[in-house]
Amino acid sequence: MNECKPLLTGIDPKKAGAPMLEALCDTALGAGAAAAAMTTLAKRHPERAAAHLSAMTGRARKADADGVPGAGVAVARLFSQFPLNIQGILMARMSAPNAAALCRELGPLKAARALSAVTSTAAEGGGGGSPAFAAAAVEALQSMGGWSPDAEGVPRSEGSHST
Repeated sequence: MNECKPLLTGIDPKKAGAPMLEALCDTALGAGAAAAAMTTLAKRHPERAAAHLSAMTGRARKADADGVPGAGVAVARLFSQFPLNIQGILMARMSAPNAAALCRELGPLKAARALSAVTSTAAEGGGGGSPAFAAAAVEALQSMGGWSPDAEGVPRSEGSHST
């Protein structure tokens, strides 16, 4: 009997997983495949899926610090494709600074939904996080300077054009 092995297991998140996921997210088809693979992995091994997501977020944070514009767009797009309960489970397994960096790229509405999912999955016994974690992520987001200018739904200054 051929048993299907979970995708992305046995792959180092920092050395291979994050770069591979970022490359997949360059196209719509690849992003869909990456989202499906990560959703499957999150259902079976949430810690491993969160490690890959954290590695992607860490790479985006470093690129952003180095002045690369739009560095976190790929991770935000990938994360946005996960079901809400998976978003909550994965974000709860990230560090608060990485969760804040992800929220920074998601924008206000999607970040609020994801942070809400963190606490609601915990309340349902789904392995989510606490309201204190969500508060720590929001505090970290504030210390990062707030929303990314590339994030969806960010209020723009008067006279600027939203895309």
